[in-house]
Amino acid sequence: MHSIATLLRALQLFAHRAHNDVRGDGFFADHKFFGKIYAEYEEAFDSVIERMIGLGEKTDIAQINSDACADSSKLPNNHDAKKFFAVLIKSEENLCALIKKAVPQSTDGTQNLLQGIADASEARLYLMKQRVSA
Repeated sequence: MHSIATLLRALQLFAHRAHNDVRGDGFFADHKFFGKIYAEYEEAFDSVIERMIGLGEKTDIAQINSDACADSSKLPNNHDAKKFFAVLIKSEENLCALIKKAVPQSTDGTQNLLQGIADASEARLYLMKQRVSA
């Protein structure tokens, strides 16, 4: 679950940056959406970390945060909402793939947690794909 936690933290950082940096015609809606999802990523990250700790998994939160910062800093740095959405769409697809891989080896409760995160991810994917198709 280390890779899932790292990606969630990177998504939280990137979405927060998008929330602050977005410009243009769709500013109000995009700013609000990015603000909503960075909070969702943070909550999901917290749930995964707490589950890892509860299951006795090795949890180096400082390393996860460091890796997430490095990953997030490699992402585009501009003010173009469509580019922000493109990065988030690809990252959400990666998140779902990581979850699909992790679920079979997980406890029943952890499967439920991860599938809930995947469900929320698919809902965000729908919204983001609708936004960029316009």
